[in-house]
Amino acid sequence: MRFPYQHYEIPASPVDGSTDLYRPEIPLHLIGESDELFLFGLLDTGADGVVIGRGIAATIGAALDETVRWTLRGLNSRPLEAVLGRIDIEVMDGRESATWRMPVAVVTFDDPQHEDIVLLGQTGFLQFFDMRFLGSQHAVELVPNASFPGA
Repeated sequence: MRFPYQHYEIPASPVDGSTDLYRPEIPLHLIGESDELFLFGLLDTGADGVVIGRGIAATIGAALDETVRWTLRGLNSRPLEAVLGRIDIEVMDGRESATWRMPVAVVTFDDPQHEDIVLLGQTGFLQFFDMRFLGSQHAVELVPNASFPGA
């Protein structure tokens, strides 16, 4: 599967003056016990697992296990309390699709504007794909590998 990066116009970067930003965000279909959402998730090779906001989890009716809790720490961020959730996910590029059930860390972000963020990290997502980031083409290729658990 091949996905174009998502393009954002930003104020001029202090690093290189660019006003264009490209992120490896891919379209997702998240399915819970009561509803579903179509949105974009950021491929995050530095994240240990998949992180979704509590708002997304509530909207789709993610299966939560409130007895499993831990603390997440990101780069320069305050600690976030996480609870274990499980959702079904479908990734599709218009020609192919992949579907499976995955564990997620459900967090409440300090800033409500972040509630629609989905970070796609190692456990539950990236581990199941061989990937190529094509920076010059602003695209990423995902190929399910032998450990892929779904269809």
